[in-house]
Amino acid sequence: MIEGMPTSRTPRAPQDAQRLSGKSGFDQLVQKETQAVTDPAGKPVDWAAQREEWLKYLDQLYSFSEEALKEYVQAHQVSIDYENVVLVEEYIGRYTARQMIVRIGRKQVRFEPIGTLLVGTKGRVDAVGPFGKVPILLLDSEARSLQDMIKVSVNIGGAAPIPRARREIKWAWRIVSRAPDRKITELNKDNFLSLLTEVANG
Repeated sequence: MIEGMPTSRTPRAPQDAQRLSGKSGFDQLVQKETQAVTDPAGKPVDWAAQREEWLKYLDQLYSFSEEALKEYVQAHQVSIDYENVVLVEEYIGRYTARQMIVRIGRKQVRFEPIGTLLVGTKGRVDAVGPFGKVPILLLDSEARSLQDMIKVSVNIGGAAPIPRARREIKWAWRIVSRAPDRKITELNKDNFLSLLTEVANG
């Protein structure tokens, strides 16, 4: 699984201080991998549907970008092109996605899709220009920080953590500022143009 963002190291529970072996270690492996390929209801995950959902969100990001740059494209000041790239993700496998290329005179910014099976996010695209890159993440629209997207449960003394009631998540594209701030910013026209300026012109 590809990481969507840096995460802090989580302290291990006391019984995990040493690597489990034998039957207990194998049981833990089986539980972990079974959970990875089943949904909360215990049904097998439809990975093809996951891939198609991700590609639709990617198209939505590109459509937003085209609309934000429409006046510049019509004035022949900016051009937008697309290239196909091949992504490989665990469980989903090998598939093709579009990469958007924005050309501003001599400068070029590429919007590189990273994938959908990420930690704490539904998808990631990196805006890459001459002056670095800025990630655009598909996050829970209610998240106010990256920490909101990372949930950790610790099993201590054999007591299973009490599961929280699940709610339906509304995903939305968000810009994440560079380290060390790593702040979440709404994806609107002004912020999008600022992102392009940052990676293209410093």
